[in-house]
Amino acid sequence: MANKLYEESDIQDIALAIREQNGTSTKYNVSQMGAAVRAIRTGAATSEHTWNQIPTVVKNFLDNVTYNPSDYSTSQITNYAPATANVNNKYPIGITVETDSGVLDRDGYEMPVASGNTTLYNDIPNQFTEFVNRNGGAVSRVGTLKPTGFLRQIKCATSNVRDLGGWACDGGTVKYGKLFRGGEFNEADLDIFLNQLGIRHELNLRGTSEAAEAPAILRNYVRYTCPELFVWYTIQNRDEAWRDIIRCIFDCAAHNDPVFFHCSAGADRTGTVACIIEAILGMSQSDIDKDYELTNFHTGVATDSNARRRNEGEWKGLINQINALTKGTTFRDKVVNWVAKLGFTVAEINAFRKAMIDGNPADVTLVAETFAVTNTLSNATTSNAATTVTEGQTYTATITAANGYTLEGATVSVKMGGVDITATAYANGVVNIANVSGNIVITVDAVKMTAVYTNLFDPSKASINNRMGSSGTNSTLNGYFVSDYIDVSGKLKGDGSDRFYIKNPANTAPTPYGIVGDASNQKIVYFNSSKTKIGAAILGNSDTTNFTKVNYSDGVGSFVGCKVSGSVNTSLANAAYVRIALCANNTLSGGTAITADAIADVVITLNEPIY
Repeated sequence: MANKLYEESDIQDIALAIREQNGTSTKYNVSQMGAAVRAIRTGAATSEHTWNQIPTVVKNFLDNVTYNPSDYSTSQITNYAPATANVNNKYPIGITVETDSGVLDRDGYEMPVASGNTTLYNDIPNQFTEFVNRNGGAVSRVGTLKPTGFLRQIKCATSNVRDLGGWACDGGTVKYGKLFRGGEFNEADLDIFLNQLGIRHELNLRGTSEAAEAPAILRNYVRYTCPELFVWYTIQNRDEAWRDIIRCIFDCAAHNDPVFFHCSAGADRTGTVACIIEAILGMSQSDIDKDYELTNFHTGVATDSNARRRNEGEWKGLINQINALTKGTTFRDKVVNWVAKLGFTVAEINAFRKAMIDGNPADVTLVAETFAVTNTLSNATTSNAATTVTEGQTYTATITAANGYTLEGATVSVKMGGVDITATAYANGVVNIANVSGNIVITVDAVKMTAVYTNLFDPSKASINNRMGSSGTNSTLNGYFVSDYIDVSGKLKGDGSDRFYIKNPANTAPTPYGIVGDASNQKIVYFNSSKTKIGAAILGNSDTTNFTKVNYSDGVGSFVGCKVSGSVNTSLANAAYVRIALCANNTLSGGTAITADAIADVVITLNEPIY
């Protein structure tokens, strides 16, 4: 036979020929052809089985009930679920097939069978599952199974188990075989869970203390997650538990690891988690309520302790908490924005939806919230003065220590939404938050620097109660003092970058000690090597060309920076000595006489800041 690609019409003709070989004229679809071919090759008996697997009373509930999401005063479950649970409603309707003693292989799930009739359960609805019956290695029977009805209840010893798949949602339906909900695992179901359902992760919702009371069975064969605390009809005060739960489910969906999430009965804590997941996927509130109420077919509705009705306080409390969320207008969007506030990105949420929905779901978007920015800075400033920031935006700020302080060893804290994120959001004076999701609080307490400098002022050689005349010599005036000749030979650049830093003490009266701007007496005089005056710079504020005054308030006194400018005298760079005249009284014309003690702590440095 020549090699060729067959058109679809050719395949249908081949399918018809295979069908006629097996005694019927109906064409096979592609999913049925494998069994048909095997039947021809082996001469085995072939059969096809299509049936509605949903129990009648359950089907009636699903078909006939639609709830109003704005009215939680009523429930219709008692019209369908009996007072005492009926075993016929708990499980799907199975299909009985004729088998020979040996093994029945259903698309890779093998189970031992006896000769006669075998009832099969748990196949995925509305798609063909091929089965092959082997006896001693030889194929004796083949066929296909196709249960109808979207709900996939699971027949097993574990209580209240069902697949979340099949429900209508955004852009399609929830995929089968991804998420299973139920009660505490029963060891008898190990083969079904691992080999038929393909469970690869157990998410225990009972909390670590309670979960420890149950035997560790399934978790010995699959990955396992159990938050420390459980969530019971609430989205409040359980952020860490919700993060663990949603992270587990998102990751399992992303890696195609079917997950079984459960509590003890598969009703309350499990129902709470199912509500959130189903809302993210865009299921209607009516269907979310109905999925919650399906538990009643396992428990019966005779007593409030057994029944789970949508109009009861606990379920209404959960729904009310969700509806009270301020971000988003729809039930889905409120949940989506709440999940984002827990720290999940919109990309993660949309990826989960795409992994879980059989169809084409549209991307969801978040409602941006405005968060407050609070800066509590001690001896430091920030480059970002904003007091608010929009959710999802990037926030950056450069923190600068005040003069005389450093960020090395400083106490720095950055919190967002009450969570300390300092380790990831702060480094080397820069705050950088890539995705804002809560109020930001920045706290900085800079450390005072310990400066190493040379004090050029010798108080024992200073002239007190003296000022310096225009010739550079002293003249008597109370409240003033003049330094001795300070050796600066070869230390002045004379290019305007030099600074004299002067610190006046504040430990004795009279006060304040500071430069008060007496243009004739507050000055620095420059001398050559022969101590002959060659120039001067006025220390008063009136001389802004040649003098820069910088006050640093540290509770002790003032620092004064005096620039040595060539505009005063081009030969200043060659000065060998300087004398500095200062005032210790708040007066321009003399005042109270001062003593040596008043100037004992004066510091004068050249190009060495004083901290």
